[in-house]
Amino acid sequence: MSLTALPFLLIAGILLHTSLGPRWSPGVRLWGEAAGFAGLATAAVYCWGLRHLFVWRVDKACRGRLDPAFGNVELFPLSYKCNASHDLVPGWVMPTFFVFAVAAVACAVVAVVRWRAGRT
Repeated sequence: MSLTALPFLLIAGILLHTSLGPRWSPGVRLWGEAAGFAGLATAAVYCWGLRHLFVWRVDKACRGRLDPAFGNVELFPLSYKCNASHDLVPGWVMPTFFVFAVAAVACAVVAVVRWRAGRT
């Protein structure tokens, strides 16, 4: 992920913290913020992979190994294959995307469970 995304993640985290802070208990707030950060990281990783789909010259990006049988862009999972062995999207993008997505959902579920437990 590029360093240009870091200020946006920090600003989003500060906004999330200040909006959740006074209304929720510390345990719920912690899990809610973790879910928010994991969700932002999920979006950032996907956008980073999406950036690799937009190239000016595919033949240069594929280093001359472009096979016409391949070359279809897939948005989910992200893929732009030059040939059977070379993909323009880095191999770590989709596994990292799924890890952050699962973490975001898990943290959100824990936050909701703790919130509901505190209400009763």
